Amino acid sequence: METLLALAALVIAAFALNRASRAEAELGKMRRLLDQALKPRAEKQPDRQHLDDEKERWAPARALYAQVSSEKPSAMPGVGDADKPAQSLPQEPRAASVIQAKLPEPSELKAPAAQEPAGVKQPPPLPVPPPRVPAAPDLDVERFMGAKLFAWIGGLALFLGVLFFVKLSFERGWISPALRISLGLLCGVGLMMAGVLTQSRQRYAVLGQTLCATGVVMLYGVSFAAHALYQLGPFASPSFTFATMSAVTAVAFLLAVRMEARVVAVLGMLGGFLTPPLCSTGQDQVLALFGYITLLDLGVLAVVRHRRWLFLAPLTALGTVWMQWGWLFSFMDRSGYAYGAATWVPIAVFLGFGLLFTAAVKWVGEGDDEQPLASRAALIVLSSAMLAALVFLSYGSISTRPLVLFSFLFGIHALALATLWMQPRQAWAHAWIVGLVFLHLAAWTFTRLNAGLLYWALGGYLVFGLLITGFSVAWQRRGLETRLPAGWMPMGTLVLALLSVLRLEAVGLGIWPVILLVDLLIIVLAARSGSVLPVFAALVMTLLTAGVWLFHMPARSDAWHLIFLTLTAMAGLLFSAAGAWLMKKLPQNAEAGLLPGASAIMPFVLLILATLTMDMPDPSPVFAVALLLVLIQLALARWTMTTQTAAAALICSGVLQSVWHAQHFSVEWPVVPLLWALAFHLVFITHHLCVSFPLRLCIAEAALDHRRRQRAGGVRAGASSGSLHLAKRLDGPAARCL
Repeated sequence: METLLALAALVIAAFALNRASRAEAELGKMRRLLDQALKPRAEKQPDRQHLDDEKERWAPARALYAQVSSEKPSAMPGVGDADKPAQSLPQEPRAASVIQAKLPEPSELKAPAAQEPAGVKQPPPLPVPPPRVPAAPDLDVERFMGAKLFAWIGGLALFLGVLFFVKLSFERGWISPALRISLGLLCGVGLMMAGVLTQSRQRYAVLGQTLCATGVVMLYGVSFAAHALYQLGPFASPSFTFATMSAVTAVAFLLAVRMEARVVAVLGMLGGFLTPPLCSTGQDQVLALFGYITLLDLGVLAVVRHRRWLFLAPLTALGTVWMQWGWLFSFMDRSGYAYGAATWVPIAVFLGFGLLFTAAVKWVGEGDDEQPLASRAALIVLSSAMLAALVFLSYGSISTRPLVLFSFLFGIHALALATLWMQPRQAWAHAWIVGLVFLHLAAWTFTRLNAGLLYWALGGYLVFGLLITGFSVAWQRRGLETRLPAGWMPMGTLVLALLSVLRLEAVGLGIWPVILLVDLLIIVLAARSGSVLPVFAALVMTLLTAGVWLFHMPARSDAWHLIFLTLTAMAGLLFSAAGAWLMKKLPQNAEAGLLPGASAIMPFVLLILATLTMDMPDPSPVFAVALLLVLIQLALARWTMTTQTAAAALICSGVLQSVWHAQHFSVEWPVVPLLWALAFHLVFITHHLCVSFPLRLCIAEAALDHRRRQRAGGVRAGASSGSLHLAKRLDGPAARCL
C-alpha cells in the first residue's frame, strides 16, 4: 500500500509540474506578444506630441497669414503703364506672400529645438499612459467539467489499473525477480534520458529535472533491491553493487551541473552517503570506506564551487560526520583502535576530514555577499572531531598517552582557528572552540591526571594558553570590527593549573615556572591593551593556587618551606613591579592606580598563611622575606610617588608580626622576634624621614625665598621666582606634593 501511494504521489507531482511549466510558458508567450503590440504605440506617442507642439509654435504665423490674405488692394499697377508714376504698394501682401512661400505644411514640420523662438516655451511632454493588460478570462466551468476533469480522471484510472496489474503480477509470479530488476533499471535509465531530452526545451526544464531526479532514485532503489533482497547475478557481490551506486552518484552530479538541477545534486549526494551502509558486509574496511567518502566530498565540493550551491557544503559535512560516528561506534572496540599504534587510525580519519573541509573554505572562496556555509561545514566537522576526543577519554589506554591525545586535540584546534582566520564572519565560533578544548583538558585533569603525567599536563596547558593568546593578538592586529579578549585568554591556563593542584596530593615545583610565565604574559597584554582587570584576576588565581599548594606540602619539611617562601618572594616582586609599571604607563586608567596596593597585599597574605600552617619557632625565614618585600615596595612607592604601596606594606607587615606572635611566640626566645620588629620599625622610620624631611626643608627654603623676593620686588615677581627656585630644588615625592 505504501508503494502504491508513493508511486501515485510521484506521478501526480510530475503531472502537476508539467502543467505548471506549460502554464508558465504560455504566460511568458502572452507577455511577449503584448509587449510587441504596445511597443509601436508607445514609440509613436512622442511624435504626436512633437507635432502638437509645432502647431502651437506656428499658430501666430498662421493667424497673420490669414489676416493678410483676407485684405485686397484697391489698385494694382499694370504691366503696360510705364509712363505712370509708380505708386507705393502696401508691404503686407508681399510679407504674406513671403510667409506663404516659406511656411511649410504641418506634416513637414520637423524643426530642431535650437531654432525655436526666444519667447516661446515648449510645454512639457504629456505622460505616456501605461499599457493595458487584458483581464484574465473567467473560469469556464463547463469547459473544465466536459474536457479536463474527465481527462484527468481517465489518466488516474489508467495509472491505478497499471499499478494493480503490476502488483497482481508480482503476487502471482507472472514477472520474475530478474525481470523486475531489469525493468527497474531500464525505467531508471529511461527516465534519466527522457529528462535530459526534455530539459533541452526551456518550457519543460522543471519536468526534465524531475524525471532525472526520479531516475536517480529508482536506480539507487533497484540496485539495493537486487543486492539485499534477491542477490541477483553480479549484484550479489557487494563490490559490484558499490561500484554501480558510485557510478549513479557520479552521473547524478554531472547531470546536476549540466542541467543546473539542485534536486538532482541533493538526491545524488543522499544516495552517495546511503551507498556504504546499504552495501555493507559488516567488515571493517576503513581505507575503502573513507576513500569513497573523500571522493564523494570532493565531488560535492566541486559542484559547490562550480555552481555556487553553498547549501550543499553543510549537508555534505553532516553526511561525513554521520559516516564517521557510525564507523566509530561499530568498529572502535571490535578492531581494537583504543590500543597501541591503531589509535592513530581514528585520529587520522577525523583529522583528515577536518583538513579537507578547512581547505575547502579557501578553495570554494566564499564572497562577502554569500552566506558563509562552507566555513560552517568545516566547523561542523571540526566540532565532531573535538567531541570524538572527549569520547577517547573514556578509554584508559588512550587517555594515559598525553602525546597521542594532545596531538589530536591541538591539531583540531589549529584547524578550527585557521577556519576562523579565513572567514572572519565566523568569529562567534571562537568561544565555542576554546570552550570545547578547555572542557576536554579540564575533564582529562579531573579523571586521568596523576603525578607521572603532571609535566605533560603543564606542557599541554601552556600550549593551549599560547595558542589562543597568539591567535587573539594576531586577530586584533588585523583591525576587524569583531574583537577577541586577548588579555583574558591566558586565564584558562591558570585555571587548569589550579585544577591540577586540587587534583593531586603533592605537586612539584614545575608548576610555578608555568604560572609565573603566564602571569608575565598577562601583564604584557594588559600594558598593550590598556585593560588591567586581567592582571587582578591573575593575581587572585596565583594567590589561590599558592594557597592550595601550601596546604598540600609535607608538614615537617623545612626545605619545602624555604622553597615556598622563595616562590612567594618571586611572585611578590613580579606583581609589585608590574603594578608600579602599569600605573606609570597607564596614568589615565583608574584601575591601574589600585594595582600597586593589591600587588603589595598578595605576598603578605601568602606569608600569613605560611605562618598559620608551618611550625616555625624561629621567624627569621618568614620575616626576612617580608622585610625584602617591604624594601622593594617602599622603593616602588618613591618611584611612583604614591603612598598606597607604603601604607599597604606597613599594615601587612604589622599583621604578619601579630599573627606570628600570636601563634609561635615564646618567652624563652624573645630576642629574635624583637630584633625583627626593631628592623621593621627602623625601615619605616627611615623611609618617613627620607621623604618628609627633604620636603619640609625645601618648603621652608621656598617660603623664605618668597618673602625675600616680596621685600625686594613686587608680589607677582617674587611669587614666580620663588616657585621656580622651589621647582628646581624639589624632586621625587616633594615635587609631587607641591
